[in-house]
Amino acid sequence: MMRKPGYCVLYARIITAALGRGGSPCFRLGMFLFLLNWPVGYGGLALCGLLALIWKSNFWAILGGCFYVLSWLMLGLGVLLAGAGARTFFQNICRRKRAAWQRLRTIRAMSESKGSGGVSPPSTQPTKQAVFHRSDKAGERLSENSGK
Repeated sequence: MMRKPGYCVLYARIITAALGRGGSPCFRLGMFLFLLNWPVGYGGLALCGLLALIWKSNFWAILGGCFYVLSWLMLGLGVLLAGAGARTFFQNICRRKRAAWQRLRTIRAMSESKGSGGVSPPSTQPTKQAVFHRSDKAGERLSENSGK
């Protein structure tokens, strides 16, 4: 079975689209720092935490914390270098990519449910739901068709 892409793939595609946009060298450097802050922070913290457990040394734990702080500095510098125009660019790209991602997930869920004989995904058509009125006693349900 083929592995499905996750959130990190979406994140990388958004940043790649921003880098492909062109722009000034400051914008590109800001996007590059913005892209690298997650792997440097969490990767450095995880790797140094593992080394601290293996060698039982506080040095590695402190170095892991330094990597984490460095990632926050990279994020701040990336935001400053990218500028205010990056905000609107990211909002537009994220909105489009998220909508495409949701459509892809719906299509996959539908194809998997047809192939496996499982429950189909919920329909996008409006369904009739039970209506609760304030005058009901102990939460009695009145349907829309009951006429009460």
